[in-house]
Amino acid sequence: MIRHVTAPRIEATSSWQSRRLLRTPRDNVLAAWVFGITLLGMWIWWALAQGAFFGTVMLPGSIVLFLVLALMIGFARFPVSPRGPHAIAFLCFSGLAAWTALSIIWSPAQDLALDYAQRGFVYAAAFAIGLLFAAALRQRMSLAVAPLLIAGAVVVLVILIRIWTAGDVGGLLDEDHTLDFPLGYRNANAGFLVMVGLVAIAFGARPHCEARLRAGLAALAAAALALAVVGQSRGSLIAVAAGVVMLLVAAPYRGRALLLLIVAVLPVALLLPQLLDPYDAASAGSSSALAEMQEAAAAAAFAAVVAALVAAAIGVLEQRGAGDWMPVLTPRGKFVAWTLVALAGIGAAVVVASGPISQGVDAITSGDTSYTEAEGSRFSYGGGLDRTDYWRVALQQVEDNPALGGGAGSFRSDYLLDRDADQSPRNAHSVWLENAGELGIPGFALLLGGFVFAIGGALRSRRLGPEAATLSTVALTAFAVWAGQASLDWSWFFGGLTAPMLALLGSAAAPAALSFEILPARVRTIVGVGAVALALLAVPTFISDRLALNAARDWTEDLGGAYDALDTSADLNPFADVPLLVKANIARQAGDREIALAALEEALRREPADWRGYYLAAQVLGPSSPVGREQLDKALELNPEGEELKRLEKKFDDASARRTPNRGEDES
Repeated sequence: MIRHVTAPRIEATSSWQSRRLLRTPRDNVLAAWVFGITLLGMWIWWALAQGAFFGTVMLPGSIVLFLVLALMIGFARFPVSPRGPHAIAFLCFSGLAAWTALSIIWSPAQDLALDYAQRGFVYAAAFAIGLLFAAALRQRMSLAVAPLLIAGAVVVLVILIRIWTAGDVGGLLDEDHTLDFPLGYRNANAGFLVMVGLVAIAFGARPHCEARLRAGLAALAAAALALAVVGQSRGSLIAVAAGVVMLLVAAPYRGRALLLLIVAVLPVALLLPQLLDPYDAASAGSSSALAEMQEAAAAAAFAAVVAALVAAAIGVLEQRGAGDWMPVLTPRGKFVAWTLVALAGIGAAVVVASGPISQGVDAITSGDTSYTEAEGSRFSYGGGLDRTDYWRVALQQVEDNPALGGGAGSFRSDYLLDRDADQSPRNAHSVWLENAGELGIPGFALLLGGFVFAIGGALRSRRLGPEAATLSTVALTAFAVWAGQASLDWSWFFGGLTAPMLALLGSAAAPAALSFEILPARVRTIVGVGAVALALLAVPTFISDRLALNAARDWTEDLGGAYDALDTSADLNPFADVPLLVKANIARQAGDREIALAALEEALRREPADWRGYYLAAQVLGPSSPVGREQLDKALELNPEGEELKRLEKKFDDASARRTPNRGEDES
């Protein structure tokens, strides 16, 4: 029923060819170090800086990635074939970014279209760097996972230290009393932590993983998953389910993966009450919220210690037994094993119903459907499920213009015109539907094609040895977590979440992409020149964003300087209306009516579909001006259900009603 098998190795037509393929030249060693350090620094920085959602963080990071890619692809000789699934995937991701940039022509939100295009090129670069990183590592290619794992460990440690040293929960929790530090959004936060946790398990499930490393990975997985529970992201439940299924399906050593998963998850499950308590305390406005949060952090640390000790004990047992004590099962053996697993699951369910875990399960399942209710948890909250309305509008965009879509960034304005929910989202909360709605069938095909061929490259690599199989499992697990969350959220726009996943997919495709020939000079030139050009184009956009942010913050200290900075910001990014809107709002508050109207005139010329310009114009002109009423009516056409517009409309109506009797009295 049990037989032992040996994992396949990378083979070549002769032994000297095999040695040549796997031998790492000095330039590749240097490239591997540069790529590894760059990715490690980038993943830490982006995760701790609100997930690189904002351009002031994403853009300087993108400049670094582009320049490192250009420098290394020009300096090092990578043994990568220019053909294959990896090449098609890179072309699809690059083509998607280019198509996004082209949509500026027909998009009603040109500033967003530019931002989305720049993010798309960053993700294509991350895929390419991941591919070249693993190719440079050669026989040590599984080390391509190290940047994300080390970054994840640093982020988890920073979260724990921040919680333990916090004076209050204000900088830790969002308005719904859930952990959103450090990525700034609970779903992205939980998605990153779940990805790190399951990647750690996938990497630690290797049969020859050193015992101390496996213990550390188990600790990292337990701590990350525990902190993800504190975030109480319902979207992360889908991410967890997708990631676990992919892990157990893709792992070449499923028994090991399942065992390590249990080792990491069981202490987290036992500590669920402590991990869920901060939400109860914070939502009730209790003074004990900080103490509950610190207790939850202690529980996460304790779960990590328990997981590490159990994993270490298993390692000792493994060392004292046969070298590979976890055998590969025959089909009949697998049937028996999974039957035992099912029986164990039934037994666990009985324990859950009556044991300590039941408190955590009760907290998840018995909560009230109110954010402000102290009972239960946010996992049971039934509100906020407006995504179906978002998806309806995105599908309508596809139906209205399947060839081009509405243009990148168009969902925001289209949804305001046809919404049934009291929300004003910028994104459709589904990477697939938003992409199809804004970029049409071509954009959707490029996105889907990029992932299909990237996954195809990872699957082709699986048969090339245990290192390649490990990389493939890790990348596919990370993708499953990301895709599970991104299918009903806006994960695509968090560079700290999306870029590491794409880099792992690139690394997983590398084993099958290795070639006896160096990447052609023509390909290296095109990629290098393109990367430099993208880095140069990102500079003015970054400076524009930074100037606008600083002016909005410091205008009360230097009004004239703020005006000049915002003018420069608008000049550096000719598609952006935000610097002009900020200038108009500052001028309105400062009483500079003419300056405000001049800025609004230019802002509305750039973005005529942005209701905010008309709203500000109505505020500046006031209810006594007929033009002010016209501006308000235009804003209401673009955003019929806007609460701030309705309040301003009532103010205008009240002012008009007060003037009418006066005119009647004068006539009498």
